[in-house]
Amino acid sequence: MKRVLLFVTISVLMISCVEQKPQEEEPVVLTISEFLLQGDELDNTIVHVQGKVDHLCRGSRAKIHFICPADHDESIKIFADEEMGEFSDTLVGMVVRVTGLVAVSTTIDDAYLDEWEAELAEKGEEHHHHHHHGDEEEHGDHDHEDEVHPHEKHHHHGNQHKQIEKYRQMIKESGKGYINLYKIVVSEIQPAE
Repeated sequence: MKRVLLFVTISVLMISCVEQKPQEEEPVVLTISEFLLQGDELDNTIVHVQGKVDHLCRGSRAKIHFICPADHDESIKIFADEEMGEFSDTLVGMVVRVTGLVAVSTTIDDAYLDEWEAELAEKGEEHHHHHHHGDEEEHGDHDHEDEVHPHEKHHHHGNQHKQIEKYRQMIKESGKGYINLYKIVVSEIQPAE
């Protein structure tokens, strides 16, 4: 009798464990600032990030300039995955939440910055001889359209030296001798709640 009672008790416990479904946890939604601080740990993971769509980049409607709603000094670029295609103009000015895969796009070290400065010096000579009309590309060959720039703004020729100095300071503060820039390839975008 004790064996039967023990067997029934164990059976009831096993059934009750099987019937209990684990509750789905709400995903952690990062601000742009939080994402930039944790970038190295987030490489090759799916993230949820919230920010304001500042504008669609002119060269690719699959790329958005994404800013902190309260602080325009921090921004990232996000990209639509192949299935999503292009982003809609209606997103501009909206605060949205994106879900996407993070990957290191570029590693910047002093050699990289030295090369960038040399290119700027060469273009500076050309700039004296030719007057350019319209918008210039962000730092010439260093316009990495698939990466996330910490504290990125639109860098025209005159501001690129300041950006290089910021990167040099960030490298120094990192203690690693380099910094990584990231891209987020977005699979889902929706208005923030």
